Amino acid sequence: MSRPDFSALLEKSNQLAAQTFGDGFPSLHRGIEQLEEVSRRMASTIQPPPDSAKVKAAHLLAGRGFDADRLSRNLSSINFRTTFEPLEALAETDVEGFLRHQHKMIILTAIEEQNKEITATLRKNYLASLRQDWESTKQKLMDSLGQR
Repeated sequence: MSRPDFSALLEKSNQLAAQTFGDGFPSLHRGIEQLEEVSRRMASTIQPPPDSAKVKAAHLLAGRGFDADRLSRNLSSINFRTTFEPLEALAETDVEGFLRHQHKMIILTAIEEQNKEITATLRKNYLASLRQDWESTKQKLMDSLGQR
């Protein structure tokens, strides 16, 4: 939009405001820096709901074709406390049984550690993607406001 078009739009906007609200309509004149400062102040006062992480996770999983409710039910049905105990009592001299149990424990511990690492990486990548999307959108907005 060129400069004359913007001036015409501003004039039409002022005429519409005068018709709608009368002469008592306040006129706001703010620069891009002021708008950015106000938006940052407003954004810092907003607190996400406590379970927003669950909502975001469900949205992310749904976007990838996973049923988050079913996965949550499946995970909640697993009793992890009994998983790490031997299913059968081991005799004190049962070396093979002890080694089998240790082997299972090592595998389960490795899976658990990888799960934690993957979760942390996923969260880090999600936040980086979210931040990149925000910066891109913010830059487009700033560019569109700056061209007028």
